[in-house]
Amino acid sequence: MLTEMAQVRRAGDLVYVAGQIDTAARGDVAGQTAAVFSRIDDLLGTVGASLRDVVDVFAFVKDPRWCLDVLDAARPFLPSDPPAWTLAGVTGAVEPDALVMIRVVAHVGPQPKRCVTTEAQAWRRSFPMSAAVIKGPLVFVSGQVATGPDGTVEPPFNHVAQSRECYAGMLDCLKEAGADFADVLDFTSFHEDIRGALPTMDEVYIPEIMAGIDTELSATTSHLGSTGLFRAGVLGSFHALADLSDGGRVGCTPDSIWWKGVLPIAGAARKRRGRLVTVAGQVACNPDASIHAAGDPDRQAVYIFESMREALAGVGATMADVVEISSFHKDPRSLPGVLDVARGYLGDNRPAWTAVAVPGLWMEGYLHEIAATAVVSGDLD
Repeated sequence: MLTEMAQVRRAGDLVYVAGQIDTAARGDVAGQTAAVFSRIDDLLGTVGASLRDVVDVFAFVKDPRWCLDVLDAARPFLPSDPPAWTLAGVTGAVEPDALVMIRVVAHVGPQPKRCVTTEAQAWRRSFPMSAAVIKGPLVFVSGQVATGPDGTVEPPFNHVAQSRECYAGMLDCLKEAGADFADVLDFTSFHEDIRGALPTMDEVYIPEIMAGIDTELSATTSHLGSTGLFRAGVLGSFHALADLSDGGRVGCTPDSIWWKGVLPIAGAARKRRGRLVTVAGQVACNPDASIHAAGDPDRQAVYIFESMREALAGVGATMADVVEISSFHKDPRSLPGVLDVARGYLGDNRPAWTAVAVPGLWMEGYLHEIAATAVVSGDLD
């Protein structure tokens, strides 16, 4: 099914490996993780890259209690200068026997790879994981979780307070790279209870992180439910991607996107002199915030990809520039229909595609949330 899309896609110095799974090691998450990293290494080799070039990892596990097992199994493959990591429990992949799915981003540019782990996140040093990785103009920030230096959850059972700590940790990482929130193109958050995403948006993201910033100058975001996160008591995990390129951040939020004028979230964002474009997690929601095509996964997919096309056009990109897609579904059995819809928008373009099932999305009635990354060749006029 997903083999019709690229398993690995190189765009300039960036390499995207679609979410990889293994089902041969049945019931063995460590064995599956090792097999997946071996496959990723092989795929990277086909485009002139290696595991040494990996800067960002997303690991989706069927049982969040296996997060440590996944990290331990990955250790031999990432012995030094480790990448940023984001781990989240999900309800599954297209193949029900897959216990873990791993998606990576690599950077093969000549610039040095700089790995940062602040003292406040010292617990990460026990794992093949950096708090952030800087390569060229890009900064990849690990999924931030509310923990003290020893990994103790602080504060427990408070979604809003935890999100504030996560953004503070994110800012510390960005400062190490000479960046701040104005350089962030995309935030992706996972929530043990998706209903916690709204208060974190209302009480932290809007008034503190994006205070006074117009939608058209904002970053993109995606908000996904999770069955559990890195450690018991962690309620949210917040990943960021920043671009230090010149020109300032710009975005486009077409009229089809319900949050236009309501939330400081762009539909697509980039730096004026940057090459990377991020697309917010698109959903089938009418401009009045009602569910579009309720219960119909294919029609919802059409709405999503039309909004994606419009958002990309607003920042000087097209669907032909899309190199990576991450799709999140309430039911993975809807994926064949989504792929059929996507082909109509992508044409001959075959991005690296990662598809996972999650327990919840921002609003009840959403059947998919689909985010994307594009790489463009020129500046934005």
